[in-house]
Amino acid sequence: MNGNQLKALIDKLDPTGEIEIAIGNQDIYFGEVQPAYWDGRLERLIIDESKRGKCYSVIGAKVIGSGQKLTLHTMGVSDVLMGDADAHIDLSNLEKNMPSSYNTWKQQVEDWRKSFKAIEEQIRKEK
Repeated sequence: MNGNQLKALIDKLDPTGEIEIAIGNQDIYFGEVQPAYWDGRLERLIIDESKRGKCYSVIGAKVIGSGQKLTLHTMGVSDVLMGDADAHIDLSNLEKNMPSSYNTWKQQVEDWRKSFKAIEEQIRKEK
């Protein structure tokens, strides 16, 4: 998908521009233009436009090593905690609206905190 296709898709799906955008449930942290070969080769889907919206429209893929790509970088809760195991993680929306999910997330956040603190401690010991 190129930039024009992405803009058109966003305009179609969210004409007001107010819906949160996520990639794999994670927030977009920043974007950058890179060479297509950077950090692995660019993988593009080959789509049969006559099938789009009716059924599975992907009919192949193309690997590209020249030109440029716009890369969107994401960060999730585990990434935030890896950088700062004591960072504030707001689960209040889950607590209010999805209590069973809240309990799962609360435990997961605590597990990540413990893991990252243990890693930090191990690194300090090795210095």
